[in-house]
Amino acid sequence: GGPVAGKLGYLSPEQATRQALDHRSDLFAVGSLLYLLTVGAPAFAQAAGEPDEAVLERIAEARFTRPSKLDAEFPRDLEKVILTALDRKPRNRFPSAAEFLDALDDLAFVRLGERDLLGKLLRDLFPRDFAGTRISLAP
Repeated sequence: GGPVAGKLGYLSPEQATRQALDHRSDLFAVGSLLYLLTVGAPAFAQAAGEPDEAVLERIAEARFTRPSKLDAEFPRDLEKVILTALDRKPRNRFPSAAEFLDALDDLAFVRLGERDLLGKLLRDLFPRDFAGTRISLAP
């Protein structure tokens, strides 16, 4: 087939192997972003001179370094969320974006004693976009 559509390091295993896609492929990409934001490096970084095919193979196998292997003090509850989002099999990932958000919201509640922190943060960062709306990311 032709080229795979998407940014190489954020493709899902099903994209890397040209299988049928659904919304869980997007949740894998969000998991890749969460990994990058919390670890400080991409889960599927492409080394200088490394062929695309090698990266696609690692993605297809969901082969990446667990955050706790990079940092022994990485929060295990956050790692569990990331590992769920980056599971090789779509059926083992979060079934919906809402459930992914719930897992993050639960983590914030357990650690900080407050819910809907992401919703509050978005409203604080982008007040004009949320002006006059009653958007909440809380269930």
